[in-house]
Amino acid sequence: MLGIVADRKGVESIQQPPVVALVDLNLRDGPTGNDVARTLAQQFGTRIIFVTANPAQITDPPPTAIGYVQKPFRPDVVVSAVEAAIEGNNPPQGVHRLN
Repeated sequence: MLGIVADRKGVESIQQPPVVALVDLNLRDGPTGNDVARTLAQQFGTRIIFVTANPAQITDPPPTAIGYVQKPFRPDVVVSAVEAAIEGNNPPQGVHRLN
């Protein structure tokens, strides 16, 4: 199942728990990606992969966050990151761990 949540309020409409979420930090309602990531992790146990041009903006990542992919990115890195998150493997090359 694929879906898009464009802002913090959009999380309320999720009906099926996402296994993995690609989360940008700056959404339609501003820099709310950190909040969206924490909500997804707390409500559903979703594994989080941040997608950002500015990783310094990642604050208080949830324990289910596996890392971030820095923009601009190659599509194959994102695909590998999602596959690793689904399988529970360590982040692949190109996915930076959160410190």
